[in-house]
Amino acid sequence: MKRFIISLLIGFTFSISLFAQNLSINEINQWKSIGVSKRWIGNWTYQGLTYQEAEKWVNAGIGTGGGSDWSSIMKWKRNGFTPEEAKGWKNIGISTRTLYEIDSWKNAGVSNSEEAKKWKNLKVTANRVSSYLKIGITPDILKSWNDAGIGGRAISMYKKYGIDTPKEAKKWKTAGVSYEEDFANLQKANIKTPKEAKKWKEAGIDFYYIQKWKELGIDTATEAKAWKNVTDISYIAQWKKADVSNPKEVEKWKKIGVSVYNIENIKKANINIDEISQWNKVGITDVKNIILFVNGGFKSSNQYKPYKGVYLEHAIKLKQCGC
Repeated sequence: MKRFIISLLIGFTFSISLFAQNLSINEINQWKSIGVSKRWIGNWTYQGLTYQEAEKWVNAGIGTGGGSDWSSIMKWKRNGFTPEEAKGWKNIGISTRTLYEIDSWKNAGVSNSEEAKKWKNLKVTANRVSSYLKIGITPDILKSWNDAGIGGRAISMYKKYGIDTPKEAKKWKTAGVSYEEDFANLQKANIKTPKEAKKWKEAGIDFYYIQKWKELGIDTATEAKAWKNVTDISYIAQWKKADVSNPKEVEKWKKIGVSVYNIENIKKANINIDEISQWNKVGITDVKNIILFVNGGFKSSNQYKPYKGVYLEHAIKLKQCGC
């Protein structure tokens, strides 16, 4: 069997060599011009490659002459590619070992190497192309988004919320809107423009909390910032319940030692800011004690002066008995 195979190889080599012997000088020179020496011409023609066809492949950069270069040509050819098509795919990094990648591009909707090159220049792989094409994003459109500083999954997010141009998306991004949850929170708060969103962001208020501010009746970023500067959002309802309806008033109460925890009792006792200041001047600075004195019959700090230094409970008893 071994002898038989050897005989076949010898016969094949002989027939190929014999073929070359029958070529004219002109034909041999033609093959030589594309890098195929006389001894290898038979290998090429045995594959069905004429000089004219081989020249096209070599000029396209597929095969550079020599004994076995025809093998790469035949791989491209058997897979249905012309020299120009093969050249295009080879120029973007596809080799005979990675021809399967072309199927990936075509399955994604990319039919030629020029289009694939555009995607690759944008660092988009074949398995991501279809997701872009589904939302109408071509390489040229993607580039315009990338030039605006927006790419990848962010484009889908912006489009989901009705933002269809890079210019418009950039405005939202500049306003600090970068995630889907940002848009969800802004929609809940009925924020419709990037300008308005930016105001809340610059006020130091997270988009998640805008709706909570609005539920408290605070509808603008300016007003919310003013409240934020004097108290936490969680205390605003208590201040408002005590009929303290603006941040400047809150600031005044806090400066004289009244907190959110005792403002309601102060209001019930009908004590105003000036009166607390007067009590402070006679040495009563604890708001709780001021309330006790007022509820115990001391209508003003002046009435307390004769009892100064007397224990609170004793002073109240003395006042109530008219002593």
